[in-house]
Formats: sequence, C-alpha cells, structure tokens
Amino acid sequence: MTLPPEILAERDPLAVLRFTGTLGRPAVVRLIDQAMTREEVTAARTATPTPYGREVIVAAQQTGRRVAVVSNNSAESVHAFLSARRLSGYVHPVIGRPYAAPERMKPDPFPVREAVRELGAEPAECVLAGDSETDIEAAHAAGVPAIGYANKPGKRERFAAADAVIDSMAELVSAFAVDEL
Repeated sequence: MTLPPEILAERDPLAVLRFTGTLGRPAVVRLIDQAMTREEVTAARTATPTPYGREVIVAAQQTGRRVAVVSNNSAESVHAFLSARRLSGYVHPVIGRPYAAPERMKPDPFPVREAVRELGAEPAECVLAGDSETDIEAAHAAGVPAIGYANKPGKRERFAAADAVIDSMAELVSAFAVDEL
C-alpha cells in the first residue's frame, strides 16, 4: 500500500490514526492505536502541565465540583499524567479515545456523552473547557456548554462558537472562587 503524501508528511499522530480508520483494515487501526498509546504513556510522564491546570482541578474539588477528563489521547496516558502529578484522586472519570475507533474521537460527541453519563449528570449541568475546535464541537453536539481555552495566538478567533473563551486557566480558578460556574 502506498500512503498519500499528505499522510507521509503529517505531524499529528491523531490525524494518522484517523486516516487508518478510513482504510477498512481494523487490525492496522488496532496496531497504530496500541503504538500510539505506548508513546503517549511515555510522553505523559514528562509532559509539561498546563499552567494553572492543577489549581483548576483542586479548586473544583474544594468547591464541590467533580472533574472529568475527555481526551483524544488514550485513557492510559491521561492516567499516567495524572498519577505523575498526584492528581488521580481528583479526577473521575477519564474518558480517552475509544480504542481502535478513531471515528468516535472528538468532534464526535460520544466521549463527552460518556463522561456526562459516568458523572451521573445532565449535559447542561456540565461544562467542557477545551483547547481545540473539536472540543467545542463535541461539547455542543452533546448538549454541554463549552469554554474555549485560547492557549496560543489566533485561537481566540477560532472559538467563536464557544460559550466563553479564556486565555488562562487561572480565570477558571477565579471563577470557582466567586462561584461563577
């Protein structure tokens, strides 16, 4: 099989995984997903945390809120990240990318709906803070309000569909302190 030049040049492993899902070869999708998970778990242990991310998680718990993680990365890598930072007890559930089913990754609402279900909540009782347009799309498709985290130049403009946009996670910590969420 010859791969298209755009896939050979692709730097986003999730885009490569999505491409493998179009091939009609489930065994290939499983192999790619497994390889990605191994690499993600390794990377998660030394990944740079989002500034104020820990404070958001702790502030949420201190104010009686529950925190779920919904990621297009593997659940295993999210657990490794949380464990390395002693945050595992603060976050449940962790909904990672559906194994070998790239078509169910965000922007598909499946992972967001799964998190809402595991929280035992209604979509309108939740909020998703995300740093990508697919996060906003998935949240809205699941009936969940969305906060765009504009962590890089140009993102604020791309989050026109978000219910709110923040430039720093410190803004969420402040919102928890005054009970704005």
